[in-house]
Amino acid sequence: MNSSKELGQFLKAGRVELSPSTVGLPESDRPRRVAGLRRDEGAMLAAISTDYCTRLEQGRTTPPRPCCPSSSGSCT
Repeated sequence: MNSSKELGQFLKAGRVELSPSTVGLPESDRPRRVAGLRRDEGAMLAAISTDYCTRLEQGRTTPPRPCCPSSSGSCT
């Protein structure tokens, strides 16, 4: 299994284990189809966009480029 899919599974499992009340969010009037936090609630708590959270969970991200020190001191 690739690491992107493993990360997505980990993130989804983490959201299921939490409820809004356990992380200090108010309960919503909207009914929940699945247990746990909604994706937008998890993204808000992680200070990332909901779109990026979705891409992480679906394994649609590319890994960051490594930063290699160069003589100029900048990453290329």
